[in-house]
Amino acid sequence: MPQLDGLRAVAVSAVIAQHYGILAFGAGFGVHLFFVLSGFLITRILLVERENVLSRGFARVRAFRQFYVRRILRIFPLYYFVVLAGIALNVPNARAYAPWLLTYTVNLRMAAEGSAIDPFTHFWSLAIEEQYYLVWPWLILLLPRRRLATAALITAAIAPLFRLYLALNGQFGGPHDLWAYVGTPSALDSLGIGSLIAILMSTKSTAETLQRSMQWAVPVIALVLVVVLEFAPHGVVHHVFVDTAAAAFFGWLIYTASRGFTGITGKILAAAPLVFIGRISYGIYVYHPFVPNVTSRVAPHFGVALPIGPWTSTVFYILFTIIVAAVSWYAFERPINRLKKKFPYPTTTSAEGTLKSQSADRQEE
Repeated sequence: MPQLDGLRAVAVSAVIAQHYGILAFGAGFGVHLFFVLSGFLITRILLVERENVLSRGFARVRAFRQFYVRRILRIFPLYYFVVLAGIALNVPNARAYAPWLLTYTVNLRMAAEGSAIDPFTHFWSLAIEEQYYLVWPWLILLLPRRRLATAALITAAIAPLFRLYLALNGQFGGPHDLWAYVGTPSALDSLGIGSLIAILMSTKSTAETLQRSMQWAVPVIALVLVVVLEFAPHGVVHHVFVDTAAAAFFGWLIYTASRGFTGITGKILAAAPLVFIGRISYGIYVYHPFVPNVTSRVAPHFGVALPIGPWTSTVFYILFTIIVAAVSWYAFERPINRLKKKFPYPTTTSAEGTLKSQSADRQEE
């Protein structure tokens, strides 16, 4: 599904555009596209493991082991390399917040304090994903099949209900405002919607119903809601529902891209440069806040004059971030990622066709 890598590139581009001040609206949409995509792909893989357990006699403990070892090999090395380097070099906030960074709970600390933790603020989303991975595989592998869609719906509903609770208690604009943005419950609509789509795609009857709703109803209604909520005065309704509406629209994007957009959209999403950016998007996301600060400190020692001016410097930092992420991917991340071959997902068949170990490897990159 190469077009999903194209969507990864779109997501990380939106994040950088927001953080570098290129876009003044749509705060957080790039991260929530990542969340929906993550929920979708991880649930697809877990459904394959579930099928292996129920139909092929594999032990559940093996399914859990394969999933967690592969997630650790993909996510942990780069994350802990940056955190430990920050602690060793005494990067601002690294040592003070080391317990939270090392345990993937920095989002909870940020929400409790009501303040960002630069330059590690963006790690809030990585913390949420890891927290999701601690719980969601158990539901997919242990719940009865008929309960899976309900579990995903309940998960998705937690987020707007949580934000409504915060709004009714006057927390928007207050000292605990960040709970609505970086608190774990507030991301569950995006993760839950991605997971729900994967569950509905996995059986023939629900896949047909999903296909009909995805033809126009879901994308049109969701997009209209996003536009209205984003550009209307930011009151309670906006705070409660805009991320859920955006997640529904992103769900349509991911569903359609997984099946293959046709025409110019499909060609753009599957274009080699965009697919490559998507492939190294994890590194781009992790490194991009550090690049301006590190290069500005290091360059003078080598007699290098950095570009000046808002646009020239921004373009330079974006390009340099891509270079750093590409080097990181080929020299560091990919060699470790290849160790996942020792913990393969077996070939199995689902309603959407055969998902081989190799394609599961590709999705997890």
